[in-house]
Amino acid sequence: MSAAERITREKVNGSTVNPSKVVIPKLKLDKDRKALLDRKARGRAADKAKGKFSADEVAAANAGAPSLKEID
Repeated sequence: MSAAERITREKVNGSTVNPSKVVIPKLKLDKDRKALLDRKARGRAADKAKGKFSADEVAAANAGAPSLKEID
């Protein structure tokens, strides 16, 4: 995360650069920052699949359960 408020940088030609338009072409990562990003990525991947069932799992669950007609 980069926070830059009320900061302007003057370029060589005299124009100013707005911090919201800044692009970081290469980010230097140390081992701790890389581990943190990997941990966050694993958490996001786990949350994406959380609570979702495939069609095969639903079919298997329905095959073993009695239908409402059988219960009556």
